[in-house]
Amino acid sequence: MTLAFQAGAGGVEHRSVPRTGERAGDVWLGTYFLGNGEDGVYLASSEDGLRFEPIVTPNVPILSPRVGTERLMRDACLQRGPDGVWRMVWTTGWWEKGFGLAHSKDLVEWSEQRYVEVMKDEPGAVNVWAPEIAFDPRAGGSGRCLVLWSSTVRGRFPETEAGGDDGPPDPGGAPTRLNHRIYCTATEDFESFTPARLWCDPGFNCIDATLLPPGPDGAAGGEGRDGPAPRGWLVFLKDETRHPPSKNIRWLRVPDPWAPGGVTGAASAPITGASWAEGPTAIRVGGVVRVFFDCYTEDRFGAVETADFRSWTDISDRVSFPPHARHGTVVRASRQEVERVRRALTDGAANEAEGSPATGSAPAGSLGAAVERAITAAAPATCDTSRGPAPGWPEGTPRRPVATYSIVARDAATGEMGVAVQSHWFSVGAVVPWAEAGVGAVATQSLVDVRYGPLGLSLMRGGRAAADALRALIETDDGAAVRQVAMVDAQGRIAVHTGDRCITHAGHAVGTMPDGTVFSCQANLMRNDTVPAAMRAAFEGATGPLAERLVAALAAAEHAGGDVRGRQSAAILVVRARSTGRPWEDRLVDLRVEDHADPVEELARLLRLHRAYERMNAGDLAIEKGDVEGALREYSAARAMAPGNAEMSFWTAVSLVNAGRVDDAVPLLRACYRDTAGDWRATLRRLPKSGLLPDDAALIERLATLPAE
Repeated sequence: MTLAFQAGAGGVEHRSVPRTGERAGDVWLGTYFLGNGEDGVYLASSEDGLRFEPIVTPNVPILSPRVGTERLMRDACLQRGPDGVWRMVWTTGWWEKGFGLAHSKDLVEWSEQRYVEVMKDEPGAVNVWAPEIAFDPRAGGSGRCLVLWSSTVRGRFPETEAGGDDGPPDPGGAPTRLNHRIYCTATEDFESFTPARLWCDPGFNCIDATLLPPGPDGAAGGEGRDGPAPRGWLVFLKDETRHPPSKNIRWLRVPDPWAPGGVTGAASAPITGASWAEGPTAIRVGGVVRVFFDCYTEDRFGAVETADFRSWTDISDRVSFPPHARHGTVVRASRQEVERVRRALTDGAANEAEGSPATGSAPAGSLGAAVERAITAAAPATCDTSRGPAPGWPEGTPRRPVATYSIVARDAATGEMGVAVQSHWFSVGAVVPWAEAGVGAVATQSLVDVRYGPLGLSLMRGGRAAADALRALIETDDGAAVRQVAMVDAQGRIAVHTGDRCITHAGHAVGTMPDGTVFSCQANLMRNDTVPAAMRAAFEGATGPLAERLVAALAAAEHAGGDVRGRQSAAILVVRARSTGRPWEDRLVDLRVEDHADPVEELARLLRLHRAYERMNAGDLAIEKGDVEGALREYSAARAMAPGNAEMSFWTAVSLVNAGRVDDAVPLLRACYRDTAGDWRATLRRLPKSGLLPDDAALIERLATLPAE
């Protein structure tokens, strides 16, 4: 579910998508989101349908999420109906049963947002992803409209369930495999919607469906490799099969999207290359069909195009989108409309364009406005964020000496970003460290205001450099003198602030290493003033992955005297250089010690155990690929890193049994049975029912009754 730009057209032109140059006043307008969709929807424009640039730089969202449990605004689809009104739908969360809806006449002033729970009558529904709008050109008024989306409904399409990614457990705790199909609803007024129904089952797990209307002659192209050129509508979608991986884009012919029987027929062969691709969008430009897609594991966009459907030409080297842009739409809009939106997002221009007096809020494109938008997006709907010329911090700001020393860093070789912290305060990991893949990392401490974390990430996600984001927050914080905050962005720009009223000893040390790795060590309430320098020296001298070097800096701080109050908790958070679109995969290390006599040493132990489990996971992947010997090497390395860990021995044995290596599994199970803290024999007997061991009663009984070693 990553940036896809969907074909569309404004007004009555929906009958035939205009080609570039057909109307001199038209440009391509694209929506997109950043990060996980917390900020809202952004706009980009293009003259040629290839190079998309933000409407303003740095960009700010035109709309921020206010509905749904998770309050996200992902995968926004924007289309203008026959009545001239823009309609937008979007994904409100990963595991919700509805989508968001809003409308606007000018893309500046928006209606109240609504949540349309289209899958509420499906008790087995897991999600609603990537809603898409298509208007029926045969209908008048606001137009008969079809809304498509992808959902997993537990228990449906069992023939493809095994090939899906892992999803959230069901209410009873049983595992779920994501196994999507495309569903739809119809509406004529965007007030009432028909019951959800299955729209497309191509015979495989699929998401991100986007419709391409017929061309001027009703056809899509000439004679093609997949048969005669498709006439009428086309749907492009992503094959979401994970096992074995088939993450690519395909298309199907759609004679009538509104037909009650839905879409039938076979999908085409993949039209994308070896890269994992998702979020397709199709437009017509100069007599060709152009399909954009997100190479989401590579943080780049690709594109292919065809004039005859016989062959597809890769034009990825000609395509560009705003950095880290994600799933949206591309539509045709007039140059005047785009300029109006640009003025509304530029400093002070919105009020001037409307001829209205200043309202007392920050200019729309200013740093103050960016903070205002970030606070609005992060705060509850009832939070008052209008506090004078620049947005103030709501009352009730926490004022507690939570953190003592921390380090924020970005590794130049891997792009990984991370934060590590220790404090004489309970559960410091819930307060100080913040990081997001592809965006940056933040440590907020001293008399801490937690919101520096999420708001700092929000500003950096919107294109602000770390220094600009930190400055904007400090300038709107009456308590800046008692704050200590460090930020690093994904481009390796670092900033730090130690307020002049932070408790002595307080200071920071910033460094850039020869390979370009940047870091900031900051401390307050120290036993002496040597702690930041000791942390810097330790980090610069350490080797290995970023996480291990961060922990080395914490250990040096403790050795140099540490917190004058003592020690209690510690935490570390490390994220990927680029977002995968799946936050749970973007966090590479996320460990906390909530309350311990020696939290830094305990954090180091947990990191070693984390690395051991990484080797276990590598072994599982080797088993999936049929590389049993490679799996055994990984499992052996894991057990060596965590000797006496019965869990590791048990699951290694399970993998060996499934690989037909029962004799190799026996000594590992016997070793597990020495562990009297858990009942591993009972655990073994429960696995066949869940498909995790062969349904062979004799074999299971033999293994479950082995004597302990």
